[in-house]
Amino acid sequence: MALGGSTAFDDVFLAMAHARLGDHEQAELRLTHAILGMERDYPGHRELVCFCEEARSILAEGTEAPSATH
Repeated sequence: MALGGSTAFDDVFLAMAHARLGDHEQAELRLTHAILGMERDYPGHRELVCFCEEARSILAEGTEAPSATH
């Protein structure tokens, strides 16, 4: 990635990883890059759309207040 840049696929999986690690700022940045790359390079790509939706879901989980049962 450092030499040739990243693809929307790289960015969406990095977004999910960052979100799971608790780095929501970096996750949101990567998801934004993924969505822009998808719209530019892979418009209508069903699997990539699903991956972006999953990344959004993971990010939303991390921004919710923790439950009292934990």
